[in-house]
Amino acid sequence: LTASPLLQGVSPKNALAAVEKLRPERRTRSAQDSAIFREAAPAVVLVVTDEAFGSGTLLKRGEILTNAHVVDNASKITVTLTDRREFAAKVIGIDEATDVAVLKVEGKNLPTTRLGDPNRLRAGEWVVAIGSPPPPKPPEPGRFSAPSEASL
Repeated sequence: LTASPLLQGVSPKNALAAVEKLRPERRTRSAQDSAIFREAAPAVVLVVTDEAFGSGTLLKRGEILTNAHVVDNASKITVTLTDRREFAAKVIGIDEATDVAVLKVEGKNLPTTRLGDPNRLRAGEWVVAIGSPPPPKPPEPGRFSAPSEASL
């Protein structure tokens, strides 16, 4: 189910109104049974600092994508995997404007997940955010919104 054909040429301001008219199909399977969940869940991590906590996802080479507000100004960062292994992490990049940070951990046999190609994503397509580790919760479906005109 996708709203992409309906949103071609629709301004970001009117995209939400167009999507609201759609009714998502009923799901008969558990979200935990989905291929997306099975692939991504092992790579979801718990990120804990001296002042905050949140989730992240392991990408490759021990790199973790998380929220900047969770790790900003942290003196100590601990990452816990779904298999309960813990690692000290360091910030290797942070972008406060988009609330994104990249952490790095050193470890062996780290689970990873892949990101989709944002160049192939169109307004109205389903996206999934998996968080609340450990244990991971079922994915929360949503829709990709067109970039705001202010961010272009």
